[in-house]
Amino acid sequence: GKLPKALTNLRAMRWLNLHHNSFEGNFPKLRLRDLFYLDASYNDFSGPLPTDLDRYSSLRVAYLDHNRFTGTVPASYIHAGNDKIKELHLDNNEL
Repeated sequence: GKLPKALTNLRAMRWLNLHHNSFEGNFPKLRLRDLFYLDASYNDFSGPLPTDLDRYSSLRVAYLDHNRFTGTVPASYIHAGNDKIKELHLDNNEL
């Protein structure tokens, strides 16, 4: 199903683990200012990759692998986590 809208409105969460939940559709915009760890792997997200990873200045780890994302990797990913991202997993998509 779709990611519950209530999750997109949370602001203080630092770890968001959506791993292996069968979520589908486009990945929503999140308002998690202090996001450090994001795992959205092994779902059925599709469409373009989220374009706002560079907004999360605390982001260090992002798993977006094993979905159905399409298109190209946004240039802004170079600056994800305020240029301090340690891990970015995009494998097994349709990029």
